[in-house]
Amino acid sequence: SDFNIDFIPIEARGIPGATTTFTWDLICETFHLAEQDSFRILFLVEDFDRCLITNRDTLTVDIKVVPDVNSDPFLNIRELFGTEIIEDRVEATIGDTINLSLRGTDFEEDSIFLELLSVKPLAPESYRFQPVGGVRNVSSSFVWMPQCESLPSGEESMTYTFQFILKDGHCLDPKNDTVSVDIKVSDIDSGQEQFLPANVFTPNGDGCNDFFGMEGEYTTCAGSQSLITGLPLDNCRNSFQSIRIFNRWGKRVFISNQRDFRWYGNGESAGVYFYYLQYTQRDYRGTVSILY
Repeated sequence: SDFNIDFIPIEARGIPGATTTFTWDLICETFHLAEQDSFRILFLVEDFDRCLITNRDTLTVDIKVVPDVNSDPFLNIRELFGTEIIEDRVEATIGDTINLSLRGTDFEEDSIFLELLSVKPLAPESYRFQPVGGVRNVSSSFVWMPQCESLPSGEESMTYTFQFILKDGHCLDPKNDTVSVDIKVSDIDSGQEQFLPANVFTPNGDGCNDFFGMEGEYTTCAGSQSLITGLPLDNCRNSFQSIRIFNRWGKRVFISNQRDFRWYGNGESAGVYFYYLQYTQRDYRGTVSILY
């Protein structure tokens, strides 16, 4: 019974004699083949004749238990929803959404379990991945939208290695498969090299170029066309704080902490004004002229 063997002794008379069955269900948890894989089974049959003299016969059966052949399970990772994997590498910018699909298969139809094995270096746990188990086939998704906390202070980029493992439930010869993906997270390009704001506006109430702004769309006098301009983009290292505008005597005439600020001149006289853009890590200075 310790080995899950089922055998029922039996008594009978004459011919055809006694018949019974020996059943051994080779349950995985029963065996430790590194300790013992060979077994000898002894069967005994005996009779009692009229003189009550016992006669015996024996049968010896040697059984060697061997593990069945087990191949490696297979783990595959692929891209979803526009995420691109090139040579096991994904490149993403802060705010992008990374979508990956993981699928595991076991060809012997063993039970299998898929999990995240490691993350190096340790990443903020803002990603989503659900370990999953099943038989023959399992699948799960990995979703991550990196934010600024994914970048060490002052760094423009950081690469994280995510390693996943698929393990089968073969009790005597368990095997696994792993797959790794490098995810390079980069800061947003501020675009400061392309920062060329307008340097003149005409606040005369004609609905054309009536204000000074640096974010969004507004109409110019040149053929009433829409002009798109933009401040350097906010990123993890440098973000917009405020704008202040001064006249030629150093008096402040305008202040705002909104990126989409609008300065309509506020009745100031024509001439040159000086603006001061403050970011967390860098400041920008320039001039703008009022014309009537």
